[in-house]
Amino acid sequence: SFEELPSYLKTCFLYLAHFPEDHSINVEKLSYFWAVEGILRDYSGESIRDVGDEYMEELVRRNMVISERDIKTQRYETCHLHDMMREICLFKAKEENFLQIVSN
Repeated sequence: SFEELPSYLKTCFLYLAHFPEDHSINVEKLSYFWAVEGILRDYSGESIRDVGDEYMEELVRRNMVISERDIKTQRYETCHLHDMMREICLFKAKEENFLQIVSN
């Protein structure tokens, strides 16, 4: 559950609220977004992508995110949220003032 996530993974999960419903998110780009926002831990000695993959692995393992791997490299390529997890993500993002949802 969201409440059991370590704080750094909570932030990574909440960041996914930025993306539209049913959007396939490029994990490499997502890793760089997380890095720019200061969400990734100190990654000296590791690439941003490697640390992003570690975070993604943990979110997938906890069934928070659905992700697809590249057959050859076994790296996470894309991810998305199940509809129910997206609702939780949006609710928590609003509750934690992580982002503001503006509707037309």
